[in-house]
Amino acid sequence: MDENEYTSKASGIKPDARDQVEAVAALMNATTSRLELSTKRIDSYAKWFAALVTLVVGIATVMIKTQSDRIISQQDIQIEKITMQLDMLQDENSKLNTRLDNINTILEEREEGEEVYYELMELLSRQRGYWE
Repeated sequence: MDENEYTSKASGIKPDARDQVEAVAALMNATTSRLELSTKRIDSYAKWFAALVTLVVGIATVMIKTQSDRIISQQDIQIEKITMQLDMLQDENSKLNTRLDNINTILEEREEGEEVYYELMELLSRQRGYWE
């Protein structure tokens, strides 16, 4: 009996079965190696995907920021225009109020003048009556 046969008989494993066990072990080692490579590849893909997502989110953020800045700028311009129009309207209102005050003053003076005129006419008519 050679040593392999003795070891096989001692362990209760037949030589053909031993070869099969070794083949299965080799197959398991190969499968484990493939799994490790696949895991590394998946990790690599995951890192690339994460980088791509980060890039897309960054670009979207910049686009949104640019668009919001543009909208804010347009609103600021509109606010300036409205403010200028409001200032012009306030100036025009002030001028109109001044003109209205002047007209009211003239009307008051005219009313006072008419009162004085009528009083003078009344005095004159009395005086005529007195002299006549």
